[in-house]
Amino acid sequence: MEQQKQPQYTQQYNSGNNYGAPPKTWLAESIIVAILCCQVFGVVAIIYSSQVESKHRSGDIQRAIRACNTSKN
Repeated sequence: MEQQKQPQYTQQYNSGNNYGAPPKTWLAESIIVAILCCQVFGVVAIIYSSQVESKHRSGDIQRAIRACNTSKN
């Protein structure tokens, strides 16, 4: 009797882009700043840090990096 082979699912999920890893989002740090330090700058940092991954996924690498740097500052 021949034994049937189970299919190997070793291929990782690929979202279809080859842009590499997205820049750091600084989201956790932004939330901490908003809670502990300054709400105005913290909220602005949260907004920019939430845009990093979506801009990277859409292929807009330069704006993703700019949003990363803005949220870090």
